[in-house]
Order: sequence, then C-alpha cells, then structure tokens
Amino acid sequence: MTDNSVADQLDSIRTELAGLSDLFKRRLLDDRGYRQLVESLQLRAATAEAGLGAEYLLPVVLQLARLIDRAEHNSADPFVTSLIEELHAILETCGVQSFGQPGEPVDPDTHEIRSINGEPGGPLHVDVLVRRGYTYSGKVVRPVLVDAVYHDAE
Repeated sequence: MTDNSVADQLDSIRTELAGLSDLFKRRLLDDRGYRQLVESLQLRAATAEAGLGAEYLLPVVLQLARLIDRAEHNSADPFVTSLIEELHAILETCGVQSFGQPGEPVDPDTHEIRSINGEPGGPLHVDVLVRRGYTYSGKVVRPVLVDAVYHDAE
C-alpha cells in the first residue's frame, strides 16, 4: 500500500466518522426535544385532569359538607353518627380532607371567624368549632368556621 492510498482511506474514514457523529448529535437533540414535549404534555394532561376533577367534585363536596353540618346537630343518634363517619370516608376517598380542631391557632388563610371572645392581646385560638373546613389537593375549598378566643401571650 502506498502512503497516498492509506491517507485517502483515513480521510474517507474521518469523513464518514464526522457524518456519523453529526447524525448522532442531531438524533440526540431530537430525542431531547421529544422528551421535553412528552413531559410538557404529561403536565398539561395532569393539570387538565385536576381542573376537571375540581370542577365536578367541588359542588358535590360542598353539598355533602352541608349535609354533614346538618347531621352533626343530631349526632346523639348512633345511626346519624355512623352516617357522618361514612360521608367523611366518601370525601376522603375522593381526596377531600376535613380540618379544624378546638384549641388550634387561628390561621386567617383557613379559618373564618364568627366571633371573638376574651381580651385582645394574645394570639387567637379556636374556642368553638362551628363548622368543619375542607381541603382538596392541598387547597381550601371551604374554610373552617370558628368562634375564637384570645390566649394570653406567656
């Protein structure tokens, strides 16, 4: 073999290698673009699904919450107590959580205050739970209604 034929073969190999390298880089970029597109579409689908769920679930949640409120006034009856527990279980199955407990600090983002008792000065705490609050996907769908009381700042 002559030096020219070896050099020609090396040039041919270099050219072919450069072409393959370029093709690999383009495919890699295409793959990255497709992956970003798929991730974007998955996020949009999840957002749309959550929005649809909230749109149709919220009216039902609020109706069930009002039903629970009325039933809790007759909670001395064991049957009514059982119904309330079942309704809460249904809501929890749908991802709805109830919240609000006497004694907890009042949070203006999640608590609606009906009345305030005591001398102003300390932090507000829940004295009486008037109506439960509910959250769905971490968002308040109905704030808890409370009578609050000032606690002494010690």
